[in-house]
Amino acid sequence: LAGPVEGVLVFFQASQRAKDLNGTYRLRPGKVNSRPVYALRRKHIVHLSDGNWAIKDGDGGEAGGYVHAYCNDKAVEPFDVRQPWFVLADVGGYVEDTYGRLEPGTRL
Repeated sequence: LAGPVEGVLVFFQASQRAKDLNGTYRLRPGKVNSRPVYALRRKHIVHLSDGNWAIKDGDGGEAGGYVHAYCNDKAVEPFDVRQPWFVLADVGGYVEDTYGRLEPGTRL
């Protein structure tokens, strides 16, 4: 898909911690690592300097910080990734969310 969107819809199911990330993340001003940033309260969808899309606390693009979910993909938008998302498991570590997805919201 091309062009900016107003928001990104997040649908995860692999764990309760992953489900807690679900919702509509709204486009924020500016870019990080040449890509858009979306936010829902304190959580941000941001492309990290290590090449991963992530949902993390804060909008910094550096690797590190508290990462709730990640996807090793260099797509321009988080809903265009081709690689799987990994989300926090309910008991330690990350687990692949086979049916999890991000979808574009309303176009600007």
